[in-house]
Amino acid sequence: MNLVIGFVILLCLFCSEFRGAEVAKDWWPRMLMVGIVTMTVPGLALFQTLIVSRRLRGVDLGDNQSSAVLTRISVCHSAVWLIASLAIVWAVRWQDVVRGTWELDRWPLIDEVMILAPVILSLVASWAIFFEVQQSIDGTGGHPLGLENIKRRIEYVSIRFRIYFLLALIPVTLVVLSRDLAPWMRQLNSAQTTIAYLISALAFMAGFPLLLLFIWRTRRIDDHELKSELMKTCIRHRLHVHDIRIWNTGNQIVNALVAGILPQLRVILLSDSLVKWFPKNELLAIVRHEAGHLRLWHLPIRIAFIVLPLIALAMDEKNSWGVINRLDSLSVDLGLPAGSGVATIVIVYLVYLFFCLPWLSHRMEFEADIYACHACSLNGKKSAIHPDLASDMSDALLRLASVVPSQYERRTLMHPSLGERIALIRDIRESPVKAERFLISIARRRRIALAILSAFCLLTTLV
Repeated sequence: MNLVIGFVILLCLFCSEFRGAEVAKDWWPRMLMVGIVTMTVPGLALFQTLIVSRRLRGVDLGDNQSSAVLTRISVCHSAVWLIASLAIVWAVRWQDVVRGTWELDRWPLIDEVMILAPVILSLVASWAIFFEVQQSIDGTGGHPLGLENIKRRIEYVSIRFRIYFLLALIPVTLVVLSRDLAPWMRQLNSAQTTIAYLISALAFMAGFPLLLLFIWRTRRIDDHELKSELMKTCIRHRLHVHDIRIWNTGNQIVNALVAGILPQLRVILLSDSLVKWFPKNELLAIVRHEAGHLRLWHLPIRIAFIVLPLIALAMDEKNSWGVINRLDSLSVDLGLPAGSGVATIVIVYLVYLFFCLPWLSHRMEFEADIYACHACSLNGKKSAIHPDLASDMSDALLRLASVVPSQYERRTLMHPSLGERIALIRDIRESPVKAERFLISIARRRRIALAILSAFCLLTTLV
């Protein structure tokens, strides 16, 4: 969900930049059109809710059926939200009012906030409406205007806004802020620009755990025995963390994550659903999985694949014969709109991310699963695949599949299907030598891909 929201927001901002902004004399009619387009999204949500609630009345759905219903609603609604969001900036040209008539682009971030306001409002209003569907499926419905029901609805929307929107808006805000500060950055040479971007990225990554704790409401683990076992597992796997906390999601998310590159600030977050539904041995397996991501340097590798092309483009922009300038000149010669070169670069980069991140992230999940099946001594060295640890990891994935049945066979951009992960653990438990071959193969392919990417980025900046 975070990726979808982040993609839509970035796409709207890019389209508003690509289309440019003019003074809009008919700004009142445009505001009316923006309001109408914005309300179509929650209007569809209301229609879907009425239909689904009527069909679910008195019907007891199984987990698979409930998941299928929610998936269909989500896919349909996301498509309409995407179309409506693009219509606001492409057809109605809301940015003409914000930047041309009101001249809000004189201040950093203000114009982007105003452009995105109807986009955000439409989805938040839809979440408030979809609360009824969630209640119908859970069998916890009450009177829509009841005080307790209103409180639960507000809490439901608040949690989703903090988890999905705020987390997606943080990197978008950094990108927009860097663009707004571009006039000052152009005064630096290529080396200074690169250093400035690296320092900013490192500062963001170092402070990210504190930002998460500020945005998401977390609490301490009350079970001292459980927390002690979790901390011992971290120490055994040389995963230095400042704290392990429960991530309050209203049982909407079943996930865990490690945040932070500095051990003094690093935290492990376990969602409330994990602590509620998973036994201790499976929670330990999940923590070992997260330790695998850290010990195998998955975060720096993923950041390298994402950031290296951006650094190359940032340095290339200083070169008058760079790729961007060449594409801009070519687009003008072909009679295309100004800025087509930048548009081409952005599209190529998005396609690159669409194919690169799944290829990389899926293999990282497999690596972390295999790591979680290894026993570790107190000095952090891995031993052979441990059958009991492999069983715990497999049981945790099976329980996750029972909680979220749709994930058993469905791949996402960042995760392989649970069925694939469970099958891999079964194979390495029966034949441990397959694990070592698998890890060696993945590491080799990743090194080759990273070397090719680095060479390409170097050539891009030097040509």
